[in-house]
Amino acid sequence: MPQWKTLSRHVEFEALPYLRVTREVVEVAPGTVIDDFWQVELRFFVVVVPVLADGRVIVMNGYRHGPRRDCMSMPGGFIDPGETPEIAARRELVEEVGLMPQRLIPLGNFVDYGNQRGAHGHYFLALGCVPGEGQLADVTEAATTEILRPDAVDAALTDGRFGVIHHVAGWLLARRHPEFPAA
Repeated sequence: MPQWKTLSRHVEFEALPYLRVTREVVEVAPGTVIDDFWQVELRFFVVVVPVLADGRVIVMNGYRHGPRRDCMSMPGGFIDPGETPEIAARRELVEEVGLMPQRLIPLGNFVDYGNQRGAHGHYFLALGCVPGEGQLADVTEAATTEILRPDAVDAALTDGRFGVIHHVAGWLLARRHPEFPAA
């Protein structure tokens, strides 16, 4: 199937670095043009699934304003300007749970929405995590950490303890990876 062609793009709203809304004129097939195809661009982010040498997983529990409730999550956050996704993943591990991975395995990168884009996430499996430089205080990251067996994280997923789809995706990508430790 042929790719759509963007004929023009106009920024309608910006609240940088967090959000940009654009209106595009796109040709979806020869002679078929959509004059107002909206795009929502959010910051690029990382989600990291940290696994200890014994196969247990570090998760976070705390309030998330998107779902407006306490929920389970994985370490993650925005990719800062000039950072690669891998550097951001390592930084977020240290900032949020005080860990450094022996190995950091990319699991893929995806957008939220098939047509409007949304956020663009990079997902990682962090194996052999050990204590790092320590956690940094951040008032927006008031979370506790918990060490769980993989089956307990699976149960938390089934029980609805996760509230953000990016963290669900990160967990499922990690859990299916061939290098994820056997139970």
